[in-house]
Amino acid sequence: MASRWSASHDAWRFRCGSSESRSERGGCIIIRDEAALKVRGRGSEFRHGEPEHHVVSVDGLALTVLLRRGARRTLSLRVDERGTRVDAPRGAAIDSIEGFVREHADWIQRHVARIAQARTEAAIEIADGIRLDLFGESCVVRLVAGRRTAGWGDDEMAILLLPAASPLPALERAVRNHARQWFERRVRFHCERLGEPSPPVALSSARRRWGSCSRRSGIRLHWKLALLPVALADYVVAHEVAHLREMNHSSRFWALVAGLYPDWRAARAALRARAGCLPEFVTAADTGGMPGVESR
Repeated sequence: MASRWSASHDAWRFRCGSSESRSERGGCIIIRDEAALKVRGRGSEFRHGEPEHHVVSVDGLALTVLLRRGARRTLSLRVDERGTRVDAPRGAAIDSIEGFVREHADWIQRHVARIAQARTEAAIEIADGIRLDLFGESCVVRLVAGRRTAGWGDDEMAILLLPAASPLPALERAVRNHARQWFERRVRFHCERLGEPSPPVALSSARRRWGSCSRRSGIRLHWKLALLPVALADYVVAHEVAHLREMNHSSRFWALVAGLYPDWRAARAALRARAGCLPEFVTAADTGGMPGVESR
């Protein structure tokens, strides 16, 4: 296939947008951690086919990409934490696709390395005696032999006891429980200020969203917000509560956000800077399986 190549662009993007469907309008804050590059190619009238994994040889190295064909006029590369994806016109020849990948191999490797570094920086290694911040409050983690569940060692929630044999599942459950209670309090607080009834609050572990709001199901908030600075978590709560009245991102919406959280611009910028750094609990044994992660 003869392709026409146009100037490519290199984007490491975070987007704050709204989620809307025919049956329901909603608002969300989206986590976006990806690099995208496009070139112009021939189009097609066919819909997307099933994606397939394809191995491209680049200077003797095997690079695995997910190839997806469909009704489009461009070839594009997308790199995120799940891997490298190529979107191609239905009729694009495999030689042209492989040539496209080889031509941009340096670009791919650069962003793969960038994502690996982000994972390294986001890793929280759990060991006996470490300090863990939850919504800005510090607690000491203690690994206890023979213990089966997580628990707090005192009334001040300053000591978190975890089973030494399998600390990570217990830790996640403890953080989730703490996050749910904190979110419910902050949602009630902001709803009272806005004069809106408090909706149901649920936890999320979505790959792409810090939070979302729906008139049907209420507010969903990512449990890992507990591991971020408390100001950022509270901004996300205020943002979603504002969507209870304005299911959009109009000037009216941002005026509501400003009333609930005056320093929202700084908080939004800080969230954007953290795109790609979703915190991840690991143990010393786990770090061997994470590229670039060293024990610390």
